Amino acid sequence: NEALVALAIASAIDIDSVEGVFQEVELVPTLQKMLDDPVGAVEVKFSTVGLICSLANSASLREEMESLNLRESLTKLSGHTNTKLASQADTALAVLKETN
Repeated sequence: NEALVALAIASAIDIDSVEGVFQEVELVPTLQKMLDDPVGAVEVKFSTVGLICSLANSASLREEMESLNLRESLTKLSGHTNTKLASQADTALAVLKETN
């Protein structure tokens, strides 16, 4: 969970310097798997969604999110029983919509 927060901070500070590395290590598909994991911890999913919001500032990473249909994963989380996570998912969906 702490690593997700650190990645979000790094991407918020300078997305241009990290986006290539994030693509090489297939970060976006990994994040999607974390969101879709039915037994994943809510705290981890919350941090994952926060990182997705930061990554949306990169055109290439946002394009990758679109190609993987990450919105579907976020839409499913919008109905989560944890209202904090559901709200965070709604925020990420709005960010992705704004950055299109």
